[in-house]
Amino acid sequence: MVREYAEPLDVPVALQLDHGAEYDDICRCIKAGFTSVMVDASSLPFEENICRVSQIVSLAHAHGVSVEAELGHVGQAADGDGRSDDMYTKVDMAVEFIDRTRCDALAVAIGTAHGKYPADYVPRLDFGRLAEIKDAVGDYPLVLHGGSGAGDDNFRRAVENGINKVNLWTDYSAAYVKALREELSFAEHPDYMLLSGACEEKASEWLRHYMRLFGSSARYHFSEKTVEATD
Repeated sequence: MVREYAEPLDVPVALQLDHGAEYDDICRCIKAGFTSVMVDASSLPFEENICRVSQIVSLAHAHGVSVEAELGHVGQAADGDGRSDDMYTKVDMAVEFIDRTRCDALAVAIGTAHGKYPADYVPRLDFGRLAEIKDAVGDYPLVLHGGSGAGDDNFRRAVENGINKVNLWTDYSAAYVKALREELSFAEHPDYMLLSGACEEKASEWLRHYMRLFGSSARYHFSEKTVEATD
């Protein structure tokens, strides 16, 4: 369905499997036309992570599909997980991992966690480590998972220090639910289509804020050419 919606658009659309763990699921997504798949074997030992990612890279690249992997541990925010620097991505291991797997993007662990953080908690990210990783891997794309709740200041510094992609699903879904509750509060006779449109517009405005914050508004790179676009 997403692929059909994306085809007539005049901007490139990435359709990615996030946190793919099962080989069969990843294969189904590649066959279904996904442009990117993530292999999440980060909880496994280093060598096994490399083995699994390399296997998918060989398959995906043969079909023109890019592969994202994860190295280090991005924990669960509600559990207070992922705050220990022994879980963070190590620079030398990141260089070796990229070289041996040939994956196209790497999610690094620098202090964020998946899900919703406890009230009033803002994670402290290891920007020094991020800068060291970026310096070691050059222009290679780095990904920040567990971005929701990290705060605008952290996001600005993360992008400045080399993050190219940020995952924000928890906050995006919360923005949509908030909009839904607001619309329902004054809708005497709620209409599904009208509610959906209103919620999508408010959630889209939330997304526009982050596009501007990350510096990704009004531009994209396609076929090695910068093309003007809108957010």
